Amino acid sequence: MVIVGGGPAGSTTALALVHARKELAGRVVVLERARFPRDKPCAGALGARGDALLRQLGVEIDVPSAPVDGIALRCGAGESVASPGRIGRVVRRIEFDHALARAAQARGVEVRDGVRVDAVRDEGAAGVVVETSTGTLRARVVIGCDGVGSIVRKALGHGAGRLRAQVVEVDTEPVASDPARSLLFFDASDRTLPGYAWDFPTVVDGRPMVCRGVYRLKVEGEPDPGGPDVAARLDARLRRQGIDPSSCKNRRYAERGFEPLATVARGALMLAGEAAGIDPVTGEGIAQAIEYGVL
Repeated sequence: MVIVGGGPAGSTTALALVHARKELAGRVVVLERARFPRDKPCAGALGARGDALLRQLGVEIDVPSAPVDGIALRCGAGESVASPGRIGRVVRRIEFDHALARAAQARGVEVRDGVRVDAVRDEGAAGVVVETSTGTLRARVVIGCDGVGSIVRKALGHGAGRLRAQVVEVDTEPVASDPARSLLFFDASDRTLPGYAWDFPTVVDGRPMVCRGVYRLKVEGEPDPGGPDVAARLDARLRRQGIDPSSCKNRRYAERGFEPLATVARGALMLAGEAAGIDPVTGEGIAQAIEYGVL
């Protein structure tokens, strides 16, 4: 069995397989294009259900984290805070993904990083051909956990998808106007933005920092690029917070929302994680990727 993509969806899928069927250890291969530890632009919010699902597999991922006890939301009607207690944490993907891949390796999964997948062909009874930068593999099943640009998704005949988002984020020092570090802050007060801005506590190289960003869901039929520019919106917001945008390094990326009627499995091919789609409204992906893997 070949899993394309070594992020949370790919590593959790591998862990869940060998947890359910221990004899699969040694028969599951994860292919990751980059080399670990590799960074992944992401705000890093990990809902508590993600860690709970990993614990059911006997896995604890101990990496530097900012604990989260609640959410603050600002919208046109005002501001609200809900703080019920530990609802998750904020992690850095460069650390979390690497640790999760190591956990899979410890269970007998073969993780090959630095391997690019160039093509996937389902040849029916003959299996699936996976052409990579290091040679050709043949598998009984291929699971695409390879994100927005999923090569497995393309092999299923899918295009870019109807629900897509553009995102930009930066890491900064905290400022006086920030909410309590135990909260994820969402700002949906700008009615011209089909999305939201955010400020999340994070830990970078042992230092308490804040990840700030803007998420814009692309409306169906909207020309590309078209619509509000997320980078310009973030720069303006940073200035209002007293932060010089030129001192920040922007990380831009895209996300794909889950579409209930889209085919995510056919023959020996299956999609999981962002290749299949994540929450198109909030953009939440890590805990959902873990849940995909378990399912």
